[in-house]
Amino acid sequence: MERQAEEMFERFTRDARDVVIQSQEEVRATGCDRIGTEHLLLGILAEPTGAGHRALHEHGADPESLRGAVRLLATPKADGTAATPGAGSGRRGRGLLRRLRDSVSGGHLPLSQRAKQALEQSLRAALENDAKSINSGHILLGVLRVPDATAHRVLADAAIDPGALRTTATAFAGASDSTS
Repeated sequence: MERQAEEMFERFTRDARDVVIQSQEEVRATGCDRIGTEHLLLGILAEPTGAGHRALHEHGADPESLRGAVRLLATPKADGTAATPGAGSGRRGRGLLRRLRDSVSGGHLPLSQRAKQALEQSLRAALENDAKSINSGHILLGVLRVPDATAHRVLADAAIDPGALRTTATAFAGASDSTS
């Protein structure tokens, strides 16, 4: 399992890596103790150059209103405190794979089961489109493929149609692949 996760993360483009880093920052800001699909969604919105961000923007996603919806739905840590930024917060590039691997294997900021499914689905989305790498559009597609994900409730609250968003994300993710 760990080797599969490592191989998947090695396929991430710069914007996909930035999505996961931004997701970790969103977790810390909401006081939660794990990365959920809703945090991946916010991470996608925080990465302005990626295919996922462009798809969400095309459907009127507003970072502040989605962040507010996430905070209303998020469950803080059991002790009610906010997560403390750990080593590597705000860093990019070096050490990303280690931090992601730690998240998958139960480190400082673990992934929720649905967030793990979303990242696995992002790999499937990339492979279905014959992409050699996983970009933020693929991560968005992965999030949209996970049933009962909190991200779906956030999108519904923002009146964003998941089917239409999926179509746009598929187009943008594929276009991003051809320019990488």
